[in-house]
Formats: sequence, structure tokens, C-alpha cells
Amino acid sequence: MCRMMTVLLIIVFLFAGCQGGSKDIVLKKPPEGVILAPALEDDPGFKKLDKGDYTGAENIFKKRLEKKPGSVYDLLGIGETYIELEKLPEALAAFKKALELKPRSSEAAWGMGETYRCMKKFDEAVLSLKKSLEFQPENYRAYASLGNVYLDQAGYPKAEEAYRKSLDLNPYYMRAYTGLAFSILNMGKKKEALKVTSDQIAANPHYARGYAARGFILTDMGQLDLAEESYNKALDLEPRFYRARLALGDVYFKRGKFKEAEEAFKQVLKEVPGDPTANIGLGLMFLENEHYNEAETAFKAALKLDPGNIKALNSMGELYLGKDKYEESAKYYTKALKVDPGSGPALVGLGKVAFRLGNFQEAEKYYHAAVKKNPEYSDALVALGELYLKTGKIREAEKYLQEASRINPYYVDVHILLGRVLILQNNPELAQQEFSQVLRTAPDSSEANFWMAAALAKQDRNLALDYLNKALELEPALAEQVMTEPEFGPLRSDPRFFYILERNHK
Repeated sequence: MCRMMTVLLIIVFLFAGCQGGSKDIVLKKPPEGVILAPALEDDPGFKKLDKGDYTGAENIFKKRLEKKPGSVYDLLGIGETYIELEKLPEALAAFKKALELKPRSSEAAWGMGETYRCMKKFDEAVLSLKKSLEFQPENYRAYASLGNVYLDQAGYPKAEEAYRKSLDLNPYYMRAYTGLAFSILNMGKKKEALKVTSDQIAANPHYARGYAARGFILTDMGQLDLAEESYNKALDLEPRFYRARLALGDVYFKRGKFKEAEEAFKQVLKEVPGDPTANIGLGLMFLENEHYNEAETAFKAALKLDPGNIKALNSMGELYLGKDKYEESAKYYTKALKVDPGSGPALVGLGKVAFRLGNFQEAEKYYHAAVKKNPEYSDALVALGELYLKTGKIREAEKYLQEASRINPYYVDVHILLGRVLILQNNPELAQQEFSQVLRTAPDSSEANFWMAAALAKQDRNLALDYLNKALELEPALAEQVMTEPEFGPLRSDPRFFYILERNHK
């Protein structure tokens, strides 16, 4: 059975996260009494910040501060720029200085709160943001950032309340829509979250991050074709929006469009050299093609920049699992669990290690732990399906595989395993439909060709042998398996069967 890959997940804060937010100021009619954030359309520094040219913005603000060190306006600007550049100590220093120069500056207090949030100092973030609201009760950005703090800590009802307050004050503040959508999404209200992004796009159809947020939710709902459209729309509007390109690469990956995914991740690395998420995505491309050395280089590049990166740790675990180095694989998965004790990929990974070693009860324990943590985690459901298929519990296998198919209809392994279940249930026609679904998008899938041969063995021996021949051309190692799987019994009586095995023997 081929690897059921740990899919690259684009986490929520990529869209509702640690950015300064000047590009989110999209007001058609400013509420009375609201003091806008410092971004002005005709200011060259904020123009560059708005367009994502953070280095250019930094240079402009620095030059102006050299001439006028006490400019609160430029301190606020460079503070936001530093947040975008992830220079968090410098950002905090700029906002603190602005607050010293203007002790009741709501924007300076907001900047400190946003910076503390990015530093994961949540108590300090809440204090600073509440101070910002004390200075200016109508500061909608402070409410939205407060929502972000609650969202980061999984306080979804509080986050929703804060975002709605922000939108009450400013119905056109785009970042509040995004945060609101994700807080609702994390409470399991997917359709309602999608509706929020529709409202967001209606309020500003030119806001790239609204389409990106919509793409994220559609991905979570398994509607990958629509997600792909949303991310492409985001990139049409904002070509430098590399986070959307990362997410698009993830969608390509899930849809089996590996070449497009690789191109997306490589493009991100051109724009943001060393980006850990892009390195992980690129590593997964190499891993899919069993280029283990290149994959390991990419994953280690991510870990060098971020040693606690759970995705990189899990990916290293998967890499060593693919190389049958089970001890090394378990080591990385265990490291991942220390970072996040509820990590689904790590729990499933340890289950796979146990499965490969024949410890089926231990594997079942890990898989169920992952499902308990997230009942819609398709990797865990598929792993349970494979386990129960292996141990002869066909009904249980079908139950978990059907649920995985409902959640993610593009999951290749689901269709292959379901097809195998259907063969055992004497439903070869339905099994053929499952394999055909894979072969439509991945005609060179050795497993899909292999099991299609098994499904056709009793009905059309000639066609079955054609599929078997192709499977063995793609993966000669399957020759050993074809001699042991009972489904191929009808073919083994045909002289051409052994000719095909001999011809593909290497």
C-alpha cells in the first residue's frame, strides 16, 4: 500500500495572523468618530506596505525617522512594517517609543498588543489591546486584534464576539470578516463561515485575502476545485500574496496535481527564500516521488529555521517511514507529539509504525486517538480502514472508508481501499468505479492499475491482464504481491499471466 501522505496544512493565522493590517483598511463610509489607522493612500511608506513591499516601506520610514526621530506617525508605520517582516522586538520597541511620545495613542497601544500576540505573549496582548480601547473605544482594529488573541487560544465564542464588535464599528474592515469566519469555522459551522466570506467579498470584491479565506474554508469542506478557483482569484488580485500561493500549492497537492504544486512552492521560495512552509511543501513533492535525499534536505531546511515546526517533524517521520526506518520515524513523530500532544499526523504516524511492525492493536489505539481528537481527520479514518481491511474486519473497514470519502472525495487511497473492500464483498462493478475515479486523474497510478486488474479478473481476463501489465511496468515489485493476493487467482491460470510477470521482472 502506498503512503497515505501527511497533507500540508495551511494554518489559520496565515490569513488572520501577524500582519500589521494597513491593507485591511477598506472603508466606504467611515463611522463617525472613528480615527483611522495611520495608512494614507498618498503616503509612499504606507503605499509600499500596502503592496507588500516591506523592505521598501522599512527604508522609507527609517530615512524619515533619521530626520525626525520623534515622528509618532513614522514610528507607527515602521512598527507595522516590522510586524510584517517578523522583526517583533524591533516592532515592539517602535510602538513603545510612540506610546512614550504620545501616551494616549490608541494605535501605539494596538501595535503593542498585536506584537505581543505574534510573540505569543497573550496576557500582555490583552492588556495592551484593552488599553487601546480605553484610549479610543471606537478602535475597530483593537477589537479585531483582541479577537485574534482569543482565536489563537481556541477561545472561539469570545473571538466571535470581538470580531462582531469590530464589524459593528466598521462594516468594511476586512480582517474582522476573516477572523469571524475562522472563529465560526472552528466551532464546526462551516456553511455559516463560508457565508461570512461571501459577505466579505460582497463588501470588497477586490480584497485578495477574502478570496484566500474562502479558499481555506472550501478546502476544509473538501470542495477543492472551488478552493483552487478562490486562491487563483486571490493571486490575480495580489500576485505577491505568497501565503495564498502556499495554500494553492496545498490544494494542488491534495488533488494530485504534483507538478503544479511543486511549481507553486518553488515560486514561494523565490519570493521568500527559506520559508519553512514552502520547504515542507517542496519536500512533500520529493517524498511523493520517493526522492528521499531531496525531501530530507527540504525538511531539514525548514527545521533549521524553526526547530519546533510540527509539520517538518511529522514530515521527517513520514520520510523515514517511507524508507522503512521505523525507529527514526517514531523518533520524529514522538518529537512532534511533544510540541502538540494532540497532533493528528503524529498519532497516525506512530500508528503506521506499529502497523508496519505488525502491532495492530497498538496501531488501532493511535488511530482512534487521532479520530477522537478530530472525528473528521481523513488520514486517521483511512488508516483505520486499511487496518481493518488487513485484519479481515471488512464492515468496519467500509464504515471508516466511506466516512473518509465523504469528507475528502479526492483522497486517492480512499478509493483504492474502498475498491478492495468492494472486491471482497463481491461487488466488482462498484470496485471498478472506485479505481476508475483514481485513473481518470492519475492514469499512472500503479496501485489503481493493479487493483483494477483484480476487479476485472472474473469478468474480462484480457482487459485485466492489460491493467496488470501496466501496473507491473510502473512498479515491478508488485509481482511478488500478485502471487499472494487471492483476487488474482483467475488470472494465474492464464499462460499470459506468467509471461507478463517474466517480462516485467527486474
